Amino acid sequence: MDPVAVHLIGVFVIGAACAIGYVWVRRILRRRTGVDDPKLRSAGALLVVAFVFVVGLGVTAREFFPETAVGSWLRTEGVMMNFVIACVAVLALSEALLKWLGVHTSKEDEQRDV
Repeated sequence: MDPVAVHLIGVFVIGAACAIGYVWVRRILRRRTGVDDPKLRSAGALLVVAFVFVVGLGVTAREFFPETAVGSWLRTEGVMMNFVIACVAVLALSEALLKWLGVHTSKEDEQRDV
């Protein structure tokens, strides 16, 4: 079987399993705590989409284009992990900067019984 097809099948199977697990855990937590999920605003949604896009480009370059400069660099030992950690750090820094500027990335309903 073609290695690209094996990778794609693996990504879809693992992605579907993670999505099902996420929905299940979210329902359990919502039932137990009674708190609704926070809703993303446009700034938060843009940050999440940008994060997934950049990490996806990195994984694609690493797996399918190893002959390019970026692909070969990402195949170097330890670089991919550092790339993902840097993306998470930039995401957290961007959210903190937006909150400092007064732009909220999510909105929560204030219906808690304390």
